[in-house]
Amino acid sequence: MQHLVKERGEEHKWIIDSAATADYNVGCPPDRRTIQVLEKNGIKGYKHKARLITDEDFNTFDMIFGMDHANISSLAWNPLMKSLPNACDALQPTFVLPATEAFDPFNTTL
Repeated sequence: MQHLVKERGEEHKWIIDSAATADYNVGCPPDRRTIQVLEKNGIKGYKHKARLITDEDFNTFDMIFGMDHANISSLAWNPLMKSLPNACDALQPTFVLPATEAFDPFNTTL
């Protein structure tokens, strides 16, 4: 997302961040497979360390995306999720699922 926004010269219009819904990867860099996919798509030098989503994120961001069923389920339990301007009914998470789930290299249940 950051790459697409930068390509369009619209960095000043967006605040883009990434946060985990579970704490087991906090402080870790992206998985090597993630880096490989980014580099394969021309995105070099991506630097990021995992952090845990916070209540403040629900006040800062207009949209929060869950990248798979597990993320969406975790987010749906947070009462602040419904405070987002574009929030859907947390009881029907299918409204926020992409057509296909994003690959999550940290999800070992796949």
